[in-house]
Amino acid sequence: MAYNAVPAYRDRPAAGGTLLDVGSGVGGALLTTLTMFPQLRAVGVERADDIVRELRRRAEAAGVASRMEIRRADARELSDEAVCEVAYRAQALFPRVARASTLAAVRRALVPGVAHGARTDTVGSGHTGSKAPFSPRCARRRIPRCPPCPHR
Repeated sequence: MAYNAVPAYRDRPAAGGTLLDVGSGVGGALLTTLTMFPQLRAVGVERADDIVRELRRRAEAAGVASRMEIRRADARELSDEAVCEVAYRAQALFPRVARASTLAAVRRALVPGVAHGARTDTVGSGHTGSKAPFSPRCARRRIPRCPPCPHR
């Protein structure tokens, strides 16, 4: 996790609120984040039943299950609006045809002006391979290997 590289991303979970993790898998990033920030709650979204079961098992083992909601769902169909302070998604795991609509759903779920992280490039952000999380409020210009921010 690159929390020290992007203070805006680190400070949000440290303050509490809700993290939306789209494409949670078995919870590597999600469970680590919940363990690091005990005041944080989370919503994990994953499509595969067997992966959801494993994520639940790992959340129980990590002692964070009471602070997270696990949804078996297609991320494109999220209906949450302005309820999450931080979002994280594993874009590389989404088919190209689903990436833009998934990003739109994630952005709808975010409270305006908050951090969104991606494990790989992010559709529409100007990112082309940074593995560090970024903030839509131009924190991306601080990340190495990232193209120049157009808002400088």
